[in-house]
Amino acid sequence: EEESLYATMLRDPELRDDARHSVSEHKEVDDLLGEMADVELGSDAWSEKFFHMRRRYEHHITEEEEEMFPAASDEPDDATEAELAPIYEQRKPEELELAK
Repeated sequence: EEESLYATMLRDPELRDDARHSVSEHKEVDDLLGEMADVELGSDAWSEKFFHMRRRYEHHITEEEEEMFPAASDEPDDATEAELAPIYEQRKPEELELAK
């Protein structure tokens, strides 16, 4: 998302604030995952961080699905589509591998 969709949205003044907000939420979840890695798995501290991260993640997904993606859903022009397609194609195998 950040390398393709958000990069494109950041160039659009009407979508820029939403894209920045989403990028900051990605960082927040990444930071929480990093904190979890530093705590003993299954401990009370880990569980507390997990539930906080889960709430933030679910909030982010809800915002994306209900606000961000509809706002960006106008069909991209040919130039934007040509710019995004190779990025998606390059990242797709990596993301599929990570999902296993």
